[in-house]
This record gives sequence, structure tokens and C-alpha cells, in this order.
Amino acid sequence: METQREKDAAQAQEEDGEGEDSVIAPSVDEITPDYVLKLERPTEGFLCSLADNTYGIEFTEFEIKDSDTGRILFSVKKDPNALPQAADLVSAELGPEREAAIRTIQYCFPLEFFEFKTIRTLLSFTVGSKGAPNLRMIERHYLRDRLLRGYDFSFGYCIPNSVNTWEATYELPELEAELSKFFPHFASIFMPFCEQ
Repeated sequence: METQREKDAAQAQEEDGEGEDSVIAPSVDEITPDYVLKLERPTEGFLCSLADNTYGIEFTEFEIKDSDTGRILFSVKKDPNALPQAADLVSAELGPEREAAIRTIQYCFPLEFFEFKTIRTLLSFTVGSKGAPNLRMIERHYLRDRLLRGYDFSFGYCIPNSVNTWEATYELPELEAELSKFFPHFASIFMPFCEQ
């Protein structure tokens, strides 16, 4: 069965040809923080499968607020009784569409989002039965295929079976007026890594 990574690589080769700029999807072992930091545009799909989540990291809550007013722009919280836990999903036979649906959240911000100076985010996540050494999360924000801003956070060691909450305040980049017409094409990528 062809993986999403293989499909993305084939599509990129068709679009880009076999030349120097051709994008070839790496194997899971080749997906490193350095690789993610070099991405200049969002990927077509996930870079790894749920089965690659060896630490059982599961995002359980995410909230975005306008820092100045406290207005909640987006909030999602997992109902612990509604969906299987990450460990259950790894062993389940999921098709690519179902796996993508489980892992994807969509949000729609008001157009005034681009006028905000700072936003606050809250992220809660759990760690499975194996502790996560040197947990690092790389966050990249794109508008169309343009990188607006990237962040690189280190959490250190996260103990097994723990619930962790992290809050951050971001200054938003100023955008040229013509970029705001591409508002629906805003993408964010969050990529957690555990380095030994």
C-alpha cells in the first residue's frame, strides 16, 4: 500500500520534474529538526504516520486568543471519551483518509486576525508510558507558499503518563496589504521531536 509520503514524492516529481528542485519525500528516519526547519512551504501530507508516535504524545487542547483583548479566536479540546487514545490508534488499521481526519484541525480566523499585534496560545498534551527525552516542537506558519514565521521550542524531558500545558505569546508579523487577499491559504505546521 502506498503511503502518503510516497504519494507526495511522486506528485512532487511529476510537478517539478527530476531536476535539482525536485522534492523527494524522506523516510521517517530522515525527518529531523534540521529537515523541518528548511521547509519553505507546507507539505502536502503528514511526514509520519500515527505508528511513528513512539512516545504516545497526544495533543488534547489548543486555544488561540488575541493577547490584547483576551478574545478567544479558536478553541478545541478533546473529549477523552469520544475518540480513541493515541496508543489505541497506533495499533488500529486506519485508512489514510481516516488517519488524516483524526490528526487535522481546521480553524477559520476573522479577517481582523491580520491586524492583531500579539496572540496567546495554550497547548495541552499528554505523554504515553514512555518518557519523552528532550521534547522539541517546531512550529511554522505559512501564507500561500511563503513562510511568515517559525518557532522552535524545547520542553526538555517529559515524564511518562504526564499531562503538560504550555502557553506562549507571539508577536504577529506585519503583512503587506496585498497578502491579506490570500487569507484562506494560511497554514500552520506543528512538528514534535524527541532527541536522544
